[in-house]
Amino acid sequence: MSDEKAELLKGYSEEKKAWDSTFPWIYYVARPVSFPLTLALRRLGATPDGVTVFTAVLGLASLPALASGVPRVMFWGGLFLLLYTIFDCVDGNLARAWPRTATRAGKYWDGLVGNFYLLSYFALGIGLGGETWPAIGAFITI
Repeated sequence: MSDEKAELLKGYSEEKKAWDSTFPWIYYVARPVSFPLTLALRRLGATPDGVTVFTAVLGLASLPALASGVPRVMFWGGLFLLLYTIFDCVDGNLARAWPRTATRAGKYWDGLVGNFYLLSYFALGIGLGGETWPAIGAFITI
């Protein structure tokens, strides 16, 4: 195992694993996919803050696509949201494994960007149409 991979896995604490395990998509798919992606982006010089910006772009792009009501466009919104989750894992991986690359402002912005998925429920409700769907989307977030 390379030194970088060992550092990355050392940053994935038992507490973080326990939190991830409450979300099957993150625990079984997004987090495992994020590890090799994290290593590749680290080698390219990516920083947690830079990945957070990219994650925000994916999250923001997903919202109007999900709200469009056009199935083909909503598909892309869903894909952006899936990628958003993976890259949200990547920025956290980078920040935990190599804390010198992280900033206090980045931690704040990551926390803020990490909540875009809540807005996606409202956007999906709007896209599905009808008066009750946004309320159902809001209920899902509770």
